[in-house]
Amino acid sequence: MATLASSSALAYGPEARSNEQPSGASDERSVTFTLAAPPHAEGEDGPVLATVVCDGQIVASAELTLSGNARVTVPLDEHIPGPCRVDADVPVRDASTHEVTMTVREDGDPIERTRQYTGDSDPSRRVSTSEFNVAGRAEPVDLAVDITLGRLAADEVGTALRVMTFNIWQGGTLDPTHGAGMGEQNLDELVEFVRREDPDVLFVVETYGAGQRIEDGLNRDRDDGREFTGVQITREPGQDPDRDNLWMFTWLPVEEIYDRISGGGVSSFHFGGARLGLPDGGHVHAFSAWLHHQDSARAHANRAAVEETLDLCRYHSPEEIVATDERNRTRMAMTVLEDRLDTYTGNDGAPVIIGGDFNTLSHLDWNEQSADAFGHGGLVLDWPVTRMFADAGFTDTYRWAYPDAGRYPGSTMDPARGELFAPGRIDYILTRGDDVRVLDSATRTERLPGQQGSALDDRFAFYSDHAAVMTDLVIRGGGPGTESDRYRERVPLADEPVNPDATWPDEPEGIRVPAGELTAVASTEDEFREAGNAVDGDIRSYWHSSTSPVEELPHQITVDMQRVRHLSALRYQPRFNSAPGTILRATLQASRDGSDYTDVAEVDWDRTRLPKDVDLDGVSARYLRLTIERGSGGDLSSAAQLIPYETRSTGPPAEVPGPPSDEPGPPEVPGAPPFTDSQDVVVTTQTFHSDCARGYTEAGTWHPSSLLGHDGSYTRYSNVPDSTATWTPEIPRDGEYDVFVWWPDHPTATNSATYTVDGAGPAEDVTTDPADGMGEWQLLGRWPFEAGTSGDVTLTVGSGYHRTDAVRFRPVQHDPRP
Repeated sequence: MATLASSSALAYGPEARSNEQPSGASDERSVTFTLAAPPHAEGEDGPVLATVVCDGQIVASAELTLSGNARVTVPLDEHIPGPCRVDADVPVRDASTHEVTMTVREDGDPIERTRQYTGDSDPSRRVSTSEFNVAGRAEPVDLAVDITLGRLAADEVGTALRVMTFNIWQGGTLDPTHGAGMGEQNLDELVEFVRREDPDVLFVVETYGAGQRIEDGLNRDRDDGREFTGVQITREPGQDPDRDNLWMFTWLPVEEIYDRISGGGVSSFHFGGARLGLPDGGHVHAFSAWLHHQDSARAHANRAAVEETLDLCRYHSPEEIVATDERNRTRMAMTVLEDRLDTYTGNDGAPVIIGGDFNTLSHLDWNEQSADAFGHGGLVLDWPVTRMFADAGFTDTYRWAYPDAGRYPGSTMDPARGELFAPGRIDYILTRGDDVRVLDSATRTERLPGQQGSALDDRFAFYSDHAAVMTDLVIRGGGPGTESDRYRERVPLADEPVNPDATWPDEPEGIRVPAGELTAVASTEDEFREAGNAVDGDIRSYWHSSTSPVEELPHQITVDMQRVRHLSALRYQPRFNSAPGTILRATLQASRDGSDYTDVAEVDWDRTRLPKDVDLDGVSARYLRLTIERGSGGDLSSAAQLIPYETRSTGPPAEVPGPPSDEPGPPEVPGAPPFTDSQDVVVTTQTFHSDCARGYTEAGTWHPSSLLGHDGSYTRYSNVPDSTATWTPEIPRDGEYDVFVWWPDHPTATNSATYTVDGAGPAEDVTTDPADGMGEWQLLGRWPFEAGTSGDVTLTVGSGYHRTDAVRFRPVQHDPRP
C-alpha cells in the first residue's frame, strides 16, 4: 500500500490554497499541475502532493493521481512573492525507487527542471526544484508544473555516472606567450582539480601531451578499487607526440576503441570514441569531439549584443552571425551525425554520450525566451549546428537541467582571463538514448580553494580558457542508480543563477569630457593599438600594450585633458571583444602640470566587460595617469575607453594640435592639397554611414583574415571567382576625388586585381598588380563623385587570392585662378 510522506501541506506554513479552496485568488493568474507516467518506465498512480512555495508561503497546492486528478488548475494571487520553488511529496513503497521529474513552465516556457530518484535513503520522499522568480510582472503569468512519476525496483534503477568535458588549453600549460613560466604549475593544479572532481567519464580537448599525467592523477591515492584508463582518440599517421588533441578517461571497461576514420572534414583530431561497458552488462558509446573554431560564432554574437545594448550601429545581421557555422562546423556536424555515429555504434540502441568543444553557441540559449536577458541584446539566433544535433535526438544536458538561459547562461569562455559581454557557452555534453536520464549539470570556473590567491591565480583565475562542464546521469538498467555509495558520497551538481534583468551601468555623476578634448600617451603600445584609441570616444577601438615583444608590468597610460578640470569620476571601459589585458589592479594618479603626480585611488577591478568607475570628487587636475600593476592573462594592459567626467563644463580648451601620424599617406597628386585625415573619406571593412548603413558589402564567398589592415582593422579574402567586395563612401560634397586602395601584404596575392569605380560619370574598370603596392596606399585614379552614397568601388575576384581592406577617397582642390 502506498502512503504519502509524513509531512503535510501545513508543515510549509499557512494553509495551502488548492483547487477546492481558491481563497480569493485572481482569475488572471493560475498554476496548472499535471501528473503523467514517464516514457519507458512504469507509471505510479500516486498520490502526489505538489506545492508552490514562494517566499516561505504556500501559494498553491494540489493532490494528484494518475487515475483521478491528473490535471488540476489552481488560481494564483495577483502578486506572487518570490523567490518560489515547487515541492512534491511522493508515495513511500518498500523496496521501490521512484523516478520523479518536475518541469516548471512560465507562459509555456520552461524555467526550472529537476529529476530525482527517491529510495530508502530518502525517507521524506520529497523532491524540490531550485528557486525561481515570477514576482514583479505587470502582465498575468500562468505557471505549469508538469510531474512525471515512475516506480522502479530498487535494484533495477541503473548506473549513475558523472561525466565531465574539459578543453584544457594547450595541454594545461597556458598560453605560452603570457604564462610567465607557470605552465607546469598550472598543469599540476589542473590534474589535482580533475582528481578531486573524480568524474566517471572524462572527455579532454587540447590534451597535447598531458594524457599520461591526467591518467596518473586520476589513479593517485585511489582506494575504491577503480582504475582509470586513458584512451587516446587523436592518432593521425605521423602526428607529432604533442598533437594528441582528444582523449577520454574512465574506470569503466573499455570494450572497443573505434577505428580512426578521416573524411568529410572530420578526422580523429576532431571526433572519435570507444564503447564502454556498464556494471549490469550493458554498454554506452562515448565520444570526444572538437569542431573547428573558424568562423568565430561567439565573437560575432558578442559584438552584436554589445551594439544592440549600447544602441550602436549593427555590423552583422542575425543571418550573418549564425552563418559562421557554415564555413566548417555544419559540414563537420553532418559527417558526425550521418556517417561516424552510424559506423561506430551500428545503431544498436545503446546510449550515446558526446563531450567536447563545439566552438559554436546554442539555439537553446539564443531563443525568444532569453532574448531580453542581459547580455543577449534582444537577439534570436537559430544556431544550425546545435539544432542539427537536437534534430538527431540529442539532449543538451546542461540546458536540460537549466532551461532558462537568461538565469543560467552556463558560459564556458573564458574563465581564466574573463568572459565576454554575451554568454559564450560552446562546450557541451550531449546524450541520446531511451535509457539515459539527466539529473543535474554544472560548470566549473574557479580554481580549488587551496589554489586561490596565488600569483598564478592572479594571472589566470582558472586552469583553462574553457570552463569544465559536468553532468550527472543515470543509465537505466540493473543497479541501484543514485543509491550507490559512490553517488551518495558526491556533492550534488548545481550552478548559481545570474540576474537576467541586470542593466548596463549608468554613467557616473558629472559631465563627460568630450573625446575631442583628450589625448593620451602610454609607456607601451601595440601596432595599431596606440594610446589615443583609449580616448577617441569609440568603444570598438582600444589601446593595448605591446604584444611583440611583451613588456613586463607595470604599464602606464596618461590622459591629457588639455587644462585643469574639476573632476567627478573616471570611467574605465574594458575591451568588449576580448579579455586579455583587462586591467585588474592599478593606481590612479592626478597632476595639474604633468610633472608632480598624486595618488588619488587604488583600484581592484573584476574581469567583466562592464565599465568600472572611480570616484574623483574633489580632484582638480589636467592629467590622469593609470599605473597598471595586474592585468588579465599576463603582462598585458588594454582599455577601450578612459573617460574623465568633470563636475561642470569649463568651456572650450585652447587649440591643441593632434599628434602626428606615422601612417604613410597616399602619394602626392598634382593639383591636390597636402594629405590630411580630416579631408579624406576612408572606407574599411568596418565602416558605417551616418544612417548605420554599411560602407563595405560583399557578395559571393569571403573569409576573415588574420592580416590587419592599414589601421589595424579587419581584412578579408576570397579565391572564389566572381565574388565581389564593394566600398561605398559617404561623400561630403560634389567634386573630383583621387581613389586609393590598401592591399594587405601577403605572398599568395593575385597579380591581377580588377576594380570598378562607379562615380558621377560612367563606371570604369582599373586593373592593378597588388604586388606593386602591398602595405601602402595605391592610386587607382581620379573620378568625379556626387555628395551622398551613390558612388562606389567594387573589387571582382578573378584568379588567385584577392584581399580587401580599405579604399580612400581624397578630394581634389583645383587652382581657382584662370
